[in-house]
Amino acid sequence: MMKLARMTGAVAALLLMSQSLAAQQPTPHREGMKPAMGEMAMRMDSLDARLDTLVDRMNRATGNAKTAAMAEVINELVAQRKAARQQMQQMHEHMQKMMGSGELMGPMRQPRPESAPPGPAGGDTSSHADHHAEP
Repeated sequence: MMKLARMTGAVAALLLMSQSLAAQQPTPHREGMKPAMGEMAMRMDSLDARLDTLVDRMNRATGNAKTAAMAEVINELVAQRKAARQQMQQMHEHMQKMMGSGELMGPMRQPRPESAPPGPAGGDTSSHADHHAEP
């Protein structure tokens, strides 16, 4: 019984984790990204539906079938998380390439010269110090 309680807790934690991951998906900043984002949303909907089916089956199961159904849910969550992580890594690499080529920099955004100090223009960091002032 204790094993079942631990597995139920693990499933609940994984479900919450996957929901928070989905909620953290960035919004597109460029018009050209909208079709890709639509495809990603459709894929996520499909994955959610699959997970809903497995969770429903798990909730209806009893005895040993419940344990097997819980294992299916956990395996699906792990597989989806790994796939999401891989996709995020690919997107990160793509964004890095675009940043390196200057493709994302518009007319208002110029790369910082190598000799420019970090922080606000002119190196004025007084407002930054205020940010760290003790209350």
